[in-house]
Amino acid sequence: MIKKLCYAVAVFVSFILVASIAEARMPVATEEVVEVVQAAHVLKAGEKISVSINNTDKSLIISAYTEPKIPDRDLKINSVLICKSVLDKFPDVLYVRCMFYNRYNPSTYRYVLVQKDIVLRFGQGDLDDRQLLGSLTVGHSQRVAPAKTKVQGIESYRPVEGIYKHEREMVLLKIKKLKETGGNAQPFFEELVKIDREFIAKNDLKMSQIAMTSLDGRLASELSDAGSRLQQEYERQVKRDAGPFYDRRMQIVARIQMLEASGKDLSTIKKLYEQTVNSRLNRPGEKANLEAAIRYIENKLQLVR
Repeated sequence: MIKKLCYAVAVFVSFILVASIAEARMPVATEEVVEVVQAAHVLKAGEKISVSINNTDKSLIISAYTEPKIPDRDLKINSVLICKSVLDKFPDVLYVRCMFYNRYNPSTYRYVLVQKDIVLRFGQGDLDDRQLLGSLTVGHSQRVAPAKTKVQGIESYRPVEGIYKHEREMVLLKIKKLKETGGNAQPFFEELVKIDREFIAKNDLKMSQIAMTSLDGRLASELSDAGSRLQQEYERQVKRDAGPFYDRRMQIVARIQMLEASGKDLSTIKKLYEQTVNSRLNRPGEKANLEAAIRYIENKLQLVR
């Protein structure tokens, strides 16, 4: 992996010298950064990535899940490669904070801050691989001692007073929504509680912002996935409840509605549909006759199967 790191950064330095002549810029949309990181193939294929852009100090926060057994040294190397891939495209970025969340317990994480000048110095030969990795630190989320009082559940929990209270209330609403849609909301809830205890209670503005941005990004992604799964399940349920040949029957109905909207009289075909199709839907042993009736009306309406 070290050889891969050396080669990648050397190529990057050559590129950055050319890029510095051109107009440097920060990414405009988070999707730009996600695309760049995915194309670098540093993380596992298909891994969910969330990004926060800070134009004030020209920095990025890139969050992803990882296996807890991966050693800190490998996370340092991955962070450098991620930073390098970002700087290839966006030379104006000054540093990248990589957040690696435990795939099985998202309330715990490790993070690495990689500065642009460190990557440049390594590529120019001012630092060797040992010095590069030695200059990086892997931070670990603090372990919170179990509360002596009973921990509130998602429904009854109220974010503590302090900074980012509105944002934390909005995140809690999203967590409740995820729970309602059947998603795994508990790890996100535990992470929110941990933010309240570790950062909000200590009025740690910077770490609160970093942790909240990462949590909100991953939560939004999980909500989107849960919504898609829910919609797919709903559509499957509708088809099961609606009976056989659902898609073909809906095509017929849509075709009839379209032709009627154009001024054509479809009363005869609608009556035929009611008598030969709808009347057979709930009759056992009528599937073959039902399919024949649907095909006949499809031909009448000049539908192509």
